[in-house]
Parts: sequence; C-alpha cells; structure tokens
Amino acid sequence: PAGAAASIFFHCKDGKAPVFDLVRDKPEKMAQAFKDICTKDDQFLNSIERTTKSLDATRYRLTAWHQALGNAYGHSIPAPAVGASN
Repeated sequence: PAGAAASIFFHCKDGKAPVFDLVRDKPEKMAQAFKDICTKDDQFLNSIERTTKSLDATRYRLTAWHQALGNAYGHSIPAPAVGASN
C-alpha cells in the first residue's frame, strides 16, 4: 500500500527507528491512522492515487503521514524533509 513507503521512511530515518517500537507495540494505531487519513484528507488520497512522482505530492504525503502518525501515537516524530519547498 502507498502508506508503506512512508511508514518505512519513519521507521528507518537516519538509521534510527523513531516509531518502530511504537508501531510494534500497537500496530492497530498505525492501521487506523492510515484509514483515517485516506478517508478524511482528499489531498493525501490524491497524492497516492493520482501521482506518486511529483515532489509536491511526495512532500505532502510524507508531511501528512508524519502528522497522522504523531497524532495517533501522541509522540513527537522527526519531520520529513523532501526537496526544496517552492
């Protein structure tokens, strides 16, 4: 699924595992966060259904998923940096 790549990014950022333990202990929270973001955020859904190649879509997808994971786990997760912002 499209959320898998973003999940891997947050699991392995800089050789560390900022959310690995959280997800391992409560994987249902990640699954629910993904379901919620796909049903409540049209821009996120468009970023995985229409294009996964544009920098803007990738930036939005990772940023939105970052926020969704942080909210789901009530935890500060390192923010993604994807290319230069226009």
